Amino acid sequence: MELQQYSCLVLDLHDASRALAPTAFQDWAIARLRRDLPFTSARWSVGCIADEDILHSACYGTRPEFDRELHDIRERDDVRQRLVNEVGVTTMKSGHSADRFLRRFDQHHDLHSLVATAVPDASGKLLQVISLYRNESAQPFTDADRVVKQMLAPHLMQAWQGSWSHAQVTRDEPQALLSPDGGVIDADPRFSAMLYAAWPGWCGRRIVLTEAGFEGPPGVTAKVCIVPVAGGVPGAQRVMIRPNRSGALTARERTVAEHYATGLSYKEIAKVLGISPDTVRSYIKCCYTKLAVGNKMQLQAALGCRN
Repeated sequence: MELQQYSCLVLDLHDASRALAPTAFQDWAIARLRRDLPFTSARWSVGCIADEDILHSACYGTRPEFDRELHDIRERDDVRQRLVNEVGVTTMKSGHSADRFLRRFDQHHDLHSLVATAVPDASGKLLQVISLYRNESAQPFTDADRVVKQMLAPHLMQAWQGSWSHAQVTRDEPQALLSPDGGVIDADPRFSAMLYAAWPGWCGRRIVLTEAGFEGPPGVTAKVCIVPVAGGVPGAQRVMIRPNRSGALTARERTVAEHYATGLSYKEIAKVLGISPDTVRSYIKCCYTKLAVGNKMQLQAALGCRN
């Protein structure tokens, strides 16, 4: 790859990171990379350095079972071991493996040559691995290709993180990106700060969502709520955090408000709770004021901690 071609690719990556949402950027970046460094398939994954867990991965041009079968052979995978042992160094491999299980995997997925790089993020906690593959009908990767891939890998990661950061500043609420099992792939610093302020003992690595919000001590879930929002990257969930205004209600106020939100009238609530309809009306008025809502739909959203 010529220097001018390389420079244009890097500039395109960083320009796109400011213009595209993370999902669109990742797909665009793979397609853009393929123009200058051809490959037949690719995988872009994010994992924890501490335990090597994969939090998220996006595959391009691979069979549906690729990720699952790659996980099954991870203990035998010599490329994986080289990536972990030489973070930041691009690994290149051509030809089939001597190990019969790896050879069967290569043949099943038509993998004959690869270049892969593991790059740590700024925090040193996450590792992104970007792997490019060529099948037997394509020319194997050369050492020149390996050098180009090594130079590009940090730019790919920084640009992807830039697209995520840019997406954050365009929204009012602090957000985070979670893997299917709740692992934190990335988070707005404001998200982490708000959660740590409400929950000093939070481990910083996992958030388990529930229908009511998220798993945590009652005192924490009374202060903040975490809810899913649109967007994210393939195989990951975007969430936002905000103050749980319903935590300001007294137990009786919340009970009255919940009955009202389900559709009961003042008289029906009064009968259930053994109070007068005027008292119910006073409670509802107080709840509207505390929760800063103006109608029943907004009240339902505030009580359920949902959009």
